[in-house]
Amino acid sequence: MNERPSIQNRAMTVSKRVSDLFPLTPAGFIILFVSVSTFFTIGVQRLDLVVLTLSAFIIGIVLLLSLLVSSIAIWLRLTWPQRLNSTSLDQPCGIPAATEFEPFLPRWLPLIEIDWKWLSPVAVTVDPRSFVAGNGEFVIANRRGRAETIMRKVTIRDVFGLTAISLSFTNAAKIRFTPAPAGLDSLRLYQSLARGEDLSDPRGSKEGDRVDMRRYAQGDPVRLILWKVYARTRKLLVRIPERAMASNPRACAYFVAGRNDEASAALARVMIERELLGESWRFGADGATDAAHTPEEAIESLVVSGNFDPSMPSGLGTFLKQAEKEGFAVCLVFMPPQPGKPAKDAATTISRSRLKTHIYAATDTCGAAPEPQSRLHHLLFQPPSKHISTRQDLLSMAQAFQLSPVSIVDRSTGQVLGDPRHWPDSQ
Repeated sequence: MNERPSIQNRAMTVSKRVSDLFPLTPAGFIILFVSVSTFFTIGVQRLDLVVLTLSAFIIGIVLLLSLLVSSIAIWLRLTWPQRLNSTSLDQPCGIPAATEFEPFLPRWLPLIEIDWKWLSPVAVTVDPRSFVAGNGEFVIANRRGRAETIMRKVTIRDVFGLTAISLSFTNAAKIRFTPAPAGLDSLRLYQSLARGEDLSDPRGSKEGDRVDMRRYAQGDPVRLILWKVYARTRKLLVRIPERAMASNPRACAYFVAGRNDEASAALARVMIERELLGESWRFGADGATDAAHTPEEAIESLVVSGNFDPSMPSGLGTFLKQAEKEGFAVCLVFMPPQPGKPAKDAATTISRSRLKTHIYAATDTCGAAPEPQSRLHHLLFQPPSKHISTRQDLLSMAQAFQLSPVSIVDRSTGQVLGDPRHWPDSQ
């Protein structure tokens, strides 16, 4: 049962490599086939010198372009690997970043152009400015994550689109893409993230009221001396604050990875960097092996979650059990802003936990429904790669969490949209 998929995958891989190395494009193959057929059926059999000359000229042009493109491809295969240096990038998503890669193609070559794209990491697009003569490569990351190699697919073609050859080049890299806050920089959260009885004010003091006392020591403020006690006992005593037996951590947070979760990852990053979880917090994310206790570790967990496969089981259940053992009472769960398996699994896991949870999700749109497009539009134009979370998507996601409050945040504006179940048109 397992051999057939592997054979099919190998066959598809081989056919893909053959098509990449075959010098003729579909248009070039059709033109060559028609020209050869015309050359023999009309030019040779009917001795039509005009058709004979024209078809022979077209055949010669196609073969000459094929030879030129093939020669350049061989030259690039032999020379480019030695010139590809290790690439190092540490960049937020959505911001163009320059690499050291340059198209090493002589400018004096006629009728030849070159373009390329990243095959790995897949969520990286090449900026159009990279194809302007004299510019290096600029890339834009669409998803956070880490990578140790870069695989590029370089296509050499003629300006007429008749011939093309694609080659793959791999070089070592050290890539780290982090979530981009975007409009969340203007996000304002003045109140605590949970109810007052569940999460203390992170700006408060760990010390209690000054109800205890001790003997006066040199350097103690005079205003803290208990003068009535001194008048009665002739002993200098000062007031001191009540000492707590232990400072229990109260708030933790977990990030559930999934499709279209970049905005939610950015929201989690902003809350962590602003220290809205208070002190002694705990943070976990899908794909991260250990829980984080510092902002640097938490952001690294978010980066690692970008490489997480959503088809794999989430670690939310294990995280909640461990957080409950450590004395946490509240957990903030960051979710992708869409319904589906991650939301259903997270809702089931949360219902089995005794921790009080608050669901947070962020989107790059305000939940507006996309304009309907005709079938002809979908055939002629490539659909956008960014998934748009509609109001119905947000409502369906929120309805999965029956016992937990849900807050939706718009990353583009930093506006808190509230719980979709309480929106006016959600009734």
